[in-house]
Amino acid sequence: MPSDERPDHDWTEELPPITWSPTAPGIPVGAVSQQSITPDEARARVAANGIVIRRVRLREMLQVARIQRRAFPPRLAYPVATLLTLSLLPVVQFAVAVQGRQVLGCAIGDRSGLDARVINIAVDPAARRLGVGAALLFELETTLSGGDMVLMVQRENGGAHALYRRVGYIDVGLAPDYYGRGRHGIWMRKHRPTRFPGR
Repeated sequence: MPSDERPDHDWTEELPPITWSPTAPGIPVGAVSQQSITPDEARARVAANGIVIRRVRLREMLQVARIQRRAFPPRLAYPVATLLTLSLLPVVQFAVAVQGRQVLGCAIGDRSGLDARVINIAVDPAARRLGVGAALLFELETTLSGGDMVLMVQRENGGAHALYRRVGYIDVGLAPDYYGRGRHGIWMRKHRPTRFPGR
């Protein structure tokens, strides 16, 4: 279930501007999404399959890079160097789903102003439908507490779009040509109370 930030993104800059386009194709007017998967349900489902969600370890980067190549087109797959850089940045949360010693998926997020954002989420195609994507998203919500969650998804990526809606995200805007000519992105947002650690 990939989230689709571009790998050449400058991680120090603010979120790119949203083009508000409520009548654009793929953006239902007045779209409302009800969370149909709860964090407890997602965690119980992966636990039943012997899957653990935790912070990534450096020795797992090659496995994560292989999952990126299996989950994304080449231009969107993060190479090992990018993954290593992200894992070392103090503002970034980098979680993996692990079954035994095998990494099944990863989720990467950070903060941008008052919001938290999903930079990337990828699940090995062989491990889909085990609840890994939802559990990873909820892990980012836990580690990036406070403020709304935001992400971008390619409009043609129906599977990821459906997953995000099931965990409570709604479509809020269109980013034309975000992934290249004719490849539009959909901004999605999940509202959360603005509470931050220690406040």
